[in-house]
Amino acid sequence: MARRKKPPEDASPSLDSQEAMVYSIIRKLRPDMPADVSDAELEESLEKALTAEAMRNERTIAGLRVAFLLFLAVLDLLAASISGLPLWNAGFVGLLAGGAYLFYRKLRDGWFHPELRKLVPGADAAIIVSAFAVYALLGDTVPGTVLTSVVAACIFLAFSGALRLSRTSARLSAGLAIAAWVAVFVIRLLAGDVSTAAAPWLEVPFVTAALLGTGYLGTHVTRTIRDVITNEVRSERFAALYRRAEAAADAREEALAIVAHDLRNPLHTIYITTELLMSPEAAGLPEFKRSDFLRRIYRAAGNMKGIIGDLLDVARMEAGKLPVDPAPVSCIELIAEVAEQMEPLAADRQIALRMMCPEDAPVLLADRGRIMQVFSNLIGNAIKFTPPGGEIVVRAERVGEKVRFSVSDTGPGIPPDQRDQIFERLWQADHRDGRGLGLGLAIAKAIVTAHGERIGLDPETARGATFYFFVATANRSPN
Repeated sequence: MARRKKPPEDASPSLDSQEAMVYSIIRKLRPDMPADVSDAELEESLEKALTAEAMRNERTIAGLRVAFLLFLAVLDLLAASISGLPLWNAGFVGLLAGGAYLFYRKLRDGWFHPELRKLVPGADAAIIVSAFAVYALLGDTVPGTVLTSVVAACIFLAFSGALRLSRTSARLSAGLAIAAWVAVFVIRLLAGDVSTAAAPWLEVPFVTAALLGTGYLGTHVTRTIRDVITNEVRSERFAALYRRAEAAADAREEALAIVAHDLRNPLHTIYITTELLMSPEAAGLPEFKRSDFLRRIYRAAGNMKGIIGDLLDVARMEAGKLPVDPAPVSCIELIAEVAEQMEPLAADRQIALRMMCPEDAPVLLADRGRIMQVFSNLIGNAIKFTPPGGEIVVRAERVGEKVRFSVSDTGPGIPPDQRDQIFERLWQADHRDGRGLGLGLAIAKAIVTAHGERIGLDPETARGATFYFFVATANRSPN
């Protein structure tokens, strides 16, 4: 949505246009809204509410227009059958009613454009004048019912602007209604048909006064509509805030439960091992045993560091501040480093890890540490879910000015109903699975996105799962 130029803070509330109404309502709502609800959020909600209201009202006006023209056509038919007036009168009005119905159907199907606020009142005024011109210039006389219908149509036109949500629309419609009535009177003068009025020169000021009063009433109706929309938006925003707070509380509780579970095990390992090393019995331990205990503490502390790092990355990711520092990186060296880091973990689970990278692989433009983190998360997930004796294949393939990396495993794969959720924070294939926080894929996606590239799950994998992501080559800047 394009941002508008905001009026001065001391500007008085105005209903002269929808733009002015938006800021008027924002100023009215602002004292009730929490500080973290921005004007942009309120403006977006108001735009939706005002557009929806404008669409409903335009449909209502269109429906009334159809009903009025059909009623006038029926009157013409009755007049033709009783007084012998020509049938073409009814046919002409019926044609107008058919066009009005097609317009109503278009609106009912969801079509809408803001310029309708200006175009439709002008079209209505033109229809009133042209329809009367046909009666006055082509017929012998103008029936009194036609004059009454013209006045009713002008009053309806004058009031319809109020339903278009701004005083400008109300004033425009009232002005067009007055102009249409004056034009009708001029046509009557030209046609020599003013004999039906006892005092014809009093018609113009009398009807004009009625139209001005209707237009004035319409400008006050806009204020009532504004108050209704204000209350709707206030209720909607408070409901959204409640849902947001409820979702945040649920996510916080879930995260705390997972973190507590994952931190408890390495912390318990550190506590027990340290307690053993500090006990009197530890004095007689051989050096290799003491070194083994220290390695356990080191690995447990590393696990805790990884968990905390993931949580920090998620916090940066949600704040839109996940840092990446792209620099030239050899694709071959990167794959070799991945193999060196991940092969021991795969071998420990009796899983074969194969690396496939062409010898002429290009130099990449990427944050080496962050891309290593993506590989670690993807391959780590594959190791967790691939049974012993399985295989994980890492491929690098050049695609234009990018390199497509993929990680394929021979595990159970991901159920189709969960594929849309895999990159969500805290997602796990099995919530009872205690192997990880469910943050790895979300972090991997954030890192790849921060590089201006994309990551995904290959839907055509026959066995297991294949994740892929792209990295730009050094001769091309990231998107």
